[in-house]
Amino acid sequence: MALAVCLLVSGAAGASSSVTGTITELHIGKNYGNFVFIKVDASNTNPYSSCHSNTHWNYTLPLTSELDKQMYAALLVAYSSGRPTRLEGLNACNEFSGVESLKTVRLES
Repeated sequence: MALAVCLLVSGAAGASSSVTGTITELHIGKNYGNFVFIKVDASNTNPYSSCHSNTHWNYTLPLTSELDKQMYAALLVAYSSGRPTRLEGLNACNEFSGVESLKTVRLES
């Protein structure tokens, strides 16, 4: 699989959050379900959606569709390389109460 992945999933402007920084933690486990938790050491943060109340995790990403899996691959590349990454939220907490769902992953140089 070619992992020169730079995903940009477009969406309408709104009240979703965005962070740019280094991914410091990815957490996945059978006891949570089919999604991954994402933690970012963020240099800039726009406010999270009103559903977001968790102080540790920045986002969750479901692993149900092919696009979700491609976004997860991009997260793994960003984590393992230490590259700056821009993440944008969906303005909803779909996978886990209190953590905003991820909408966009963009690897930066």
